[in-house]
Amino acid sequence: MLSGVLVARLLGVEDRGHLALLVLVPTVLSQIGGLGLPLAATFHIARAPGATRAIMRSLWVPALAQAVALTFVHAVILLFVLAGEAPRVQLGGALSLGLVPGLLAYEYGQGFLQGQRRFRSFNVLRLLPQALYSLAVLALFLASRDSLPIVVSAWVLSVTALGAAAVVIAARGASNATAEPSRPARACGSTRRWSGCS
Repeated sequence: MLSGVLVARLLGVEDRGHLALLVLVPTVLSQIGGLGLPLAATFHIARAPGATRAIMRSLWVPALAQAVALTFVHAVILLFVLAGEAPRVQLGGALSLGLVPGLLAYEYGQGFLQGQRRFRSFNVLRLLPQALYSLAVLALFLASRDSLPIVVSAWVLSVTALGAAAVVIAARGASNATAEPSRPARACGSTRRWSGCS
């Protein structure tokens, strides 16, 4: 609510629409282009906590390939969509190219944390991107800096910084143990107590 109102006041109707477009395109690309790998990482890490580090290592190359390929697709889309737009809009589009890698890092980091059952870190990091962006927009509003590229930069920096933080926090908490898939709990004996017994 805070950032939406302030950005509308800062940029006006036209550039508020441009900002929505510059945020929407990379968000959709990262969701579709992620191919469900962050969610798969959550599942496999939760199922085999001892394999966390190995699972994370196995995703570095696919994640990097996704970031490069999707950023290229993003650039091509912007090249066509922003052709003929004002220089400030084109500059905002160029700056928004950092969003796809940032969003992917954030999604992977959150997936790793959720799989590790580190819900406190997961929930804090889930709220921080919008909170940091809102604070940045508030600062820009108070300083009367009503530039589309500056607002785009604030969003890119918020997402990228917290995406990197999510990955680093998840990596530091990764287990070094040997992979040991967890077994589903089932009832044992006449006590009907749920445990991991065989």
